[in-house]
Amino acid sequence: MLFQNKTVLIVEDEFLIAELLEDMLVELGWASFERATSVSKALEALSNIIPDLAIVDLNLDGQSSLPVAEALRARNIPFVFSSGYGSGSVPPEWRARPLAAKPFSPDELRAKIDEALAAG
Repeated sequence: MLFQNKTVLIVEDEFLIAELLEDMLVELGWASFERATSVSKALEALSNIIPDLAIVDLNLDGQSSLPVAEALRARNIPFVFSSGYGSGSVPPEWRARPLAAKPFSPDELRAKIDEALAAG
């Protein structure tokens, strides 16, 4: 499936992880990306674009990204959480959302994206 005309918002504070995510997403057929390294930058990006999907790191330099998740949910934008801390790092009210546990493979990311897109 190609997503060349679709945009992914990558909310990740680690440059190398964001680069790796972009590489994986390109491999999966996505071609357009917007990056945000903090909650404020992600919320600013959401005021300027409507992404088709978002990948959101739960912990952005020690700050919770849940305000970004709230904004995405309010706009009905599908998203995948990412975290190096496992499913225990996801607050109970958000555990139904797909979580890509770092480190993840392109196949694992694809499965989580498919899950997010199917949920709407």
